[in-house]
Amino acid sequence: LNEELVNAMKAAGCYIIFAGIESGSDRILKYINKRETTKIMLEKIRLIQKQGINVIGFFILGFPTETKEEMRQTTKYAKELKLIRANFLLFHPLPGTEIYKELNHTGEVSGINFNANSFAEVAYIPKGMTKAELKSIQRKAFLGFYLRPRQFFALLFSIRSFTHLIYILT
Repeated sequence: LNEELVNAMKAAGCYIIFAGIESGSDRILKYINKRETTKIMLEKIRLIQKQGINVIGFFILGFPTETKEEMRQTTKYAKELKLIRANFLLFHPLPGTEIYKELNHTGEVSGINFNANSFAEVAYIPKGMTKAELKSIQRKAFLGFYLRPRQFFALLFSIRSFTHLIYILT
């Protein structure tokens, strides 16, 4: 991603980008084989925003080996990025992925809830954490991001219908 590409995207009518940022921890980004670091992602997002293109970020909480502090670091990082929206999903180890194979090798697959049908539900709980703690961290991430005045009012004024409101509240 460079300035030339972002300019071309803007000229073509791009006004929003959904970015899979995943984590605010460089250790976790390396663990999931993400090539970018938090510093590089910050630079790229600033490049996009400089052209007036909005960015929505997607983050995942609860990776294997991820600590509570790293999850809090992700929430803090989401705020630093000046995103218009952020979504904090819970990790789901999908069959066929390297992480799934690792969890299978360590015997942790038996604890996975494959009936969890959305990334808002708890499918996997990292060692040393409870389901309630994981959901609490996710809830705090959402509240911490959206209860800042600028974010709150931007979200409030973006609501288009009662159904949209219900979606946001759940």
